[in-house]
Amino acid sequence: MTQTRTRLIVLIDFSLYAQALVELASRWSDIANADLVFVHKVAGIVPAMADSDTKASVIEAEKKDALEKLKKWTDEKVPASTNVTFLVSDASLVETLTGLLDEGTNDFILVGIKGTGMLKRILMGSVDTHVINELNQTTIAVPERLCANNVCHVRPRHVVVTLTDKYPLNETALNNFLSTFRQKVESLMFVSVLKEDEPAGDDREMLSGLTERYNRQVRSSYKILRGKNAFDEIKSYLHGEEDTVLVVQKGSRTLTDQFFRKFFINQIVNDGSLPMIVLPVGD
Repeated sequence: MTQTRTRLIVLIDFSLYAQALVELASRWSDIANADLVFVHKVAGIVPAMADSDTKASVIEAEKKDALEKLKKWTDEKVPASTNVTFLVSDASLVETLTGLLDEGTNDFILVGIKGTGMLKRILMGSVDTHVINELNQTTIAVPERLCANNVCHVRPRHVVVTLTDKYPLNETALNNFLSTFRQKVESLMFVSVLKEDEPAGDDREMLSGLTERYNRQVRSSYKILRGKNAFDEIKSYLHGEEDTVLVVQKGSRTLTDQFFRKFFINQIVNDGSLPMIVLPVGD
């Protein structure tokens, strides 16, 4: 039986810490025995009065420069034994990724998150949230604050899954992540955040059942946090844990679930402080 190929699709924007993301992608691809696909969107900025040939020429030159830069970085930071490909385009990232994702491969998207100011959130959002919201694909989001000196200090040793009994866990996607990165994952914790006066019976039953089931493959536990704001409680609980990644579940296909889960996920991305795995909506 042919083994499914794993790919780590890395979004690179040439920001100050982009080289650190390349280095991180190299390390995580080694853990997962994955191919690397580096994706970059060029700005495609051309004079408004330029004719079509001039526009095409400017964009092609921009693509060429970007590709050369990507190849230089990967030559420096990725072992020659790793299978690496590049995709440079002037199309939107969502459009490019939609065409790239393949049901026949085990694909993960890796993106850097910088944190977004309030005005930018209101006016235009961010590339990170757009990719996460529009694509139903497991996405790894790495905060800029954990990257320094061209190295991102993020390791998936401890995995914390936040959920409630209202949003069924996509166990297929979680199992796939744990299996793909099993070389590094040492522990798994399921966490629910409830209000001070909210009964915990249903959540405790759900968390206990998941803990018992996942203990068969990795050391597992659960915890119930209490507070007014789920994001604040999770952030406080995980503060400073470089070896811990937070797993969040996109909402179900109902409109209410999608709205509230999207708001929670966007809070984490816009805050830009926690390494996060976003699981897609389950079947």
